[in-house]
Amino acid sequence: VERKLAKQGKYRELVENLEEQGHNAATPKQKIALLERIASIHEEEFLDQKSAARALERALEADPGRVSAMASLVRHLRVLERWEEASRLYERQLELVEAPAERVTLGMAWGRLLADQLGYSDRAVHAYELVLQSDPEHAGALEALAKLQETTGDADRALDAILTLAEQAENPTTRSEQYLRAAKLLDARGNRDQAIEHY
Repeated sequence: VERKLAKQGKYRELVENLEEQGHNAATPKQKIALLERIASIHEEEFLDQKSAARALERALEADPGRVSAMASLVRHLRVLERWEEASRLYERQLELVEAPAERVTLGMAWGRLLADQLGYSDRAVHAYELVLQSDPEHAGALEALAKLQETTGDADRALDAILTLAEQAENPTTRSEQYLRAAKLLDARGNRDQAIEHY
């Protein structure tokens, strides 16, 4: 029945059929798979982010630790500009995911959301620090940390991040730009002797 409805382009009927199957599902796993399928149809066929998000929220009610549903839901929440909810989902995913590469990706996305959409500099710093726990040399996290710490007045930590970026720089131009940045930060703090070392 499902294939026939999909082939005929009867997606509303297909969603209704899948909903009915979900109510009669023998296991939570089956119900969750059906809800993820429903979300996918809402997204792909109807371009309905809100309904897709609702289906994924229901899937997470059945299995709060389902990372794949969280990842899909956070994408919809971002489109819907539901930033606080997206932030909570990033945080939950980071509690569950262990692979360093995934933690880096999630931490960077969470940090950007916290800094850019919500204006939570302190929490964004925490997100980028989580990235650096997985990849201590991550240039994107170091750069974001340096900028945040410069704007929040944590000059010592900003300086540390900038000097690390300078040491990691692959070409002389980038290295000198970072040292100049460090010098300006030191100069602004009234520490001219150290600033001169970096000019």
